Parts: sequence; C-alpha cells; structure tokens
Amino acid sequence: AKNINLSHNMSKSKEYKAWAKMKERCYNPNTERYLIYGGRGITVCDEWKNSFEKFYEDMGDKPSPQHSIDRINVDGNYEKDNCRWATEKEQALNKRNTLYVEYKNENKPLSELCKNYDLNYKSVWKQHEKGFTFEEILIKYNK
Repeated sequence: AKNINLSHNMSKSKEYKAWAKMKERCYNPNTERYLIYGGRGITVCDEWKNSFEKFYEDMGDKPSPQHSIDRINVDGNYEKDNCRWATEKEQALNKRNTLYVEYKNENKPLSELCKNYDLNYKSVWKQHEKGFTFEEILIKYNK
C-alpha cells in the first residue's frame, strides 16, 4: 500500500470522502440516510471505523468518479470481505428490493431481463407474481 500521510495528501481525496460518508451514514443520526444504514444496525468494522489508512489499504483507489463503496450483502456491515467499489448501475442491482428470477439456470434481476427483451416491467412482474416463469412470460409475449 502507498505510504499515507493523511495530514498532507489524503484528507481531500475521493477515498477519504467515501470513508467519512460511510461512517456518517452509520453513526450520525442527523444524517439524511442514517435510518437505512445505522438506524437498521449497519456498522463499520472497528479496523475501518478507527483508521482511514486501514480502509484505504483494504479498498485501494476508487477506480473512477462513477464508483462508490458498495456492500455486497446489503444487510451486512462495512468490512473488507463485504465491500467493493461499484458503479451506480451495479449498485442498483444490489438492493433489498431487487427481484431476481431464474432464467437459463441463472438468477437474474427481473428489471434487467425486461430491458433486454423490451418488456414492460410492471406487466412482467404481475405475471411473475401469478406464478409464471420468465420463460413462460417470454412465450406469452412472443419474444
């Protein structure tokens, strides 16, 4: 890892800002998004909470301005094995309310499949709720 001299070169970095915001979401009840993070028990592991240097050592450089920190298991905490840098699109598919369906022996987000086959998400979702598989829905819509 890089030799980090916080007082000189990292405190204004995008990685430092991500680290500070992550802690704020988990520990500051006055923060707008606290309820869906700290308010539901999401915490930052002690190593990261107490040390930007350790966070940076584990996570490395933010790959691009489009990336932000993402918890792989959305109900898990901020810690090395549960975090990655991800784009907004990747994060949008990693939410508690994302509906996954089996298609060609893989679990895929229903929203992504609808987009790929030019189908109306709400209509397909209703069919899925009635018990139809995605394959059956494709047949119904002649796709």
